[in-house]
Amino acid sequence: GVCQAVDDYITIKVNDRFIPSLITPNGDPYNQYFVLQGIVTLGATELVIFNRRGAQVYKNSNYDNSWDGKDYNGNDLPDDTYFYVIKSQNGKSLSGFVVIRR
Repeated sequence: GVCQAVDDYITIKVNDRFIPSLITPNGDPYNQYFVLQGIVTLGATELVIFNRRGAQVYKNSNYDNSWDGKDYNGNDLPDDTYFYVIKSQNGKSLSGFVVIRR
């Protein structure tokens, strides 16, 4: 005989995340902030920045793409390589480095 019609559904989730490895907070309109594209897919996100000696220089518990290479006190961090840890609400962590060049 003939089979009955059947429906199936599939959900495809695309996480377009891009994490920059360089920011240039020098006043021009380019690369001023550490912008995590696709951050909304992570939920509430914590960003922690460390210098190369491992000292924490910045932390934001609800990151909103606003870090512009300044420390806790609003002072410009020197040109250098810094390391980040991103912790998302869904329990995933990402880490890597970002270079600041002014």
